[in-house]
Amino acid sequence: MTGRIQNGFTLVELLSIVLIMAILMGITIPVMRSAYSRAKVAKAKSDIAKLETAAEQYKNDYGSYPDSSDSKNLFRAASSISPVTKKPYIIFKSKDIKNEQLIDSWGTPYAYTTPGTQNTNSVDIYSFGPNKADDAGTGDDINNWSR
Repeated sequence: MTGRIQNGFTLVELLSIVLIMAILMGITIPVMRSAYSRAKVAKAKSDIAKLETAAEQYKNDYGSYPDSSDSKNLFRAASSISPVTKKPYIIFKSKDIKNEQLIDSWGTPYAYTTPGTQNTNSVDIYSFGPNKADDAGTGDDINNWSR
């Protein structure tokens, strides 16, 4: 008597594969979300450090920090050409600019004050963070004074 050769998978085999895939996705998705969230915070910290450096360079060239009466002034100053180097203080990616302002990872413009309330001899620069609400540099806000 010859045995029959079966082609394909049994229902139990298919269910086992689906279960394994579901377990792997259950582990992978939260890890990826956490990594994505940490990357957004790291980008905001990097942007703030660049803006702070640009503000310092601007002060070295012009004797004072850019005016903070309009938050667009920091972006304009950082984009302007340095009289010393003949280059912009920072070159921004177009995807990071909205309404002539540099936006953070969550789509809101960075806050800027001079003189700073925390950095009284320089500038305060902060992102509103994931909640997109201005907590005055506290809470989930990412700032240049609590590193």
